[in-house]
Amino acid sequence: MLAVYIAAKNSPNGNPQRGWLIADDDGNFIDFVDEGYYGDPGALRHAGYEDIARTPRIEISRSTYHEAYRDAERKHKDEQKKIAQQANQLRSWGVKNPR
Repeated sequence: MLAVYIAAKNSPNGNPQRGWLIADDDGNFIDFVDEGYYGDPGALRHAGYEDIARTPRIEISRSTYHEAYRDAERKHKDEQKKIAQQANQLRSWGVKNPR
């Protein structure tokens, strides 16, 4: 796996726009970790990617950064929806408090 460090200029409000695109061994982007105020390497450690290989910082546009962030949010929501559906299925089978 590989963490690709991307950075755009700060938002108009002064918020940092830096994060990590996480790629699997086949080069598919599987996750996005917003650096926020954790800084490097705190964000990766907090997300469970402490020992992952990393690229140097790559400067990108704000729009590209937001696209990566939105894609990650969509993926997360889809995963949460699947988990909820699976839990509902288990409940329909009589399983109490599926985790």
